[in-house]
Amino acid sequence: LATRCQQGEMAISADISDPIDDSKGGVFSWGKFQQDKKDTVIVHMDLPAGTKGRQVQVDFTSHSLKVMVLGKEIISGKLVGAIVSDESTWEMSNGRAEITLQKQDEGWWDRVWQQDSPVDTSKFDCVEDKLSGMTDEQHSSMRSMVSRMFGTDDPTPGKAPTMDPNKD
Repeated sequence: LATRCQQGEMAISADISDPIDDSKGGVFSWGKFQQDKKDTVIVHMDLPAGTKGRQVQVDFTSHSLKVMVLGKEIISGKLVGAIVSDESTWEMSNGRAEITLQKQDEGWWDRVWQQDSPVDTSKFDCVEDKLSGMTDEQHSSMRSMVSRMFGTDDPTPGKAPTMDPNKD
């Protein structure tokens, strides 16, 4: 199955998000989020300096998330997608709350809370084409490297290399 990325471009729609990183998420005033397509959203929230884990309260429901520090609400609201609250967790790491949400349904989230501005998810399934931006010289160099890997001489223009150097 393929997904249209831009006019005329096609990409395989497999989940290509491993490992989870900043390329499939967004940055907001409260922190940032990362995700994979299948089932996980990780929320990273900076907390006030010196905050201890026992001072933080994180409440999950299947459709909402609230974070409080010392009884003061940091953020709260309805989630953009449903989660499995019993399988969602949080921990403190380097002065941040790291909240791992287990998505109820597969798919890309364009934000965590509905009140946030959406990020563009249209290219999350697109595989970057690393060869299209290469110059002719870079293409030639790439052909030369591939030929050496197969133990053949550089191919002549228009002729594919074979595995037998005597035939090239």
